[in-house]
Amino acid sequence: MSAYLEGIANGAEFMQVARQVTRRKPVVTIKSGTTSAGSRAASSHTGTLAGSEKAYDAALKQVGIVRAGSVQDLFDYAQAFARQPLPESDA
Repeated sequence: MSAYLEGIANGAEFMQVARQVTRRKPVVTIKSGTTSAGSRAASSHTGTLAGSEKAYDAALKQVGIVRAGSVQDLFDYAQAFARQPLPESDA
């Protein structure tokens, strides 16, 4: 599964859901607002703060989400994961 992330309004809920999803399926995301101009654009578009990139990196890593550095990386990860079997379920 791939995702485009502009901001997170409810961090606790996001992390809870992300943990559940990544147990069953790999998730790759790209986050907008990584530059000053991008941060301002994301904030004006969604009303969320872009936040610290280090905080996003840590949170995404903690819940098992792979963060792509570019749109090309996002597509490359998606192609790689599409060719792999899904992990065994704990449930």
